[in-house]
Amino acid sequence: MEMKTFIMVIITVLVVVAPFAFVYIKNKNRSNKSNSVLKKYAIEYNSNIDQSDTLSSIAIGIDSSQKKLFFVRYSKKFEYEQIINLNDIKDVKLINEKRAVKIGKSSTLVVEKIEIVLVNKTSNKPNNVLELYNENIHMTLSGEVQLANKWVTILENIIK
Repeated sequence: MEMKTFIMVIITVLVVVAPFAFVYIKNKNRSNKSNSVLKKYAIEYNSNIDQSDTLSSIAIGIDSSQKKLFFVRYSKKFEYEQIINLNDIKDVKLINEKRAVKIGKSSTLVVEKIEIVLVNKTSNKPNNVLELYNENIHMTLSGEVQLANKWVTILENIIK
């Protein structure tokens, strides 16, 4: 009787813990891939990443001494990178586009897009746009607002 109970407890624990372990391992692998993508570009541009963050398919990092910002968006099909010299930037702006959606008698705000815009010192160059979230691509927010706020603060401190 005690052996049956022990086996049932083990099976129950495995069933409960397995999904969490799977998600943890998947996120760890994704984070490792993001860091390796950043390191690849840092090596290519003779830089050293001082500070970095990863979120789903986005990796962002900075070399404070050289004032270079590395932004990488990737998926299984493509990899898009931006390497920005912060000496050429005069301002940082956070774009958080929202729209109101009416549900019954109440309305709620839905985030459409989150971007960090780096305004160039020279007006003839286009501004650099780091798109962190787009509702047409991602279904739900998963930390993009916090990541954007953090990096706007970091970039403002370096630029000023």
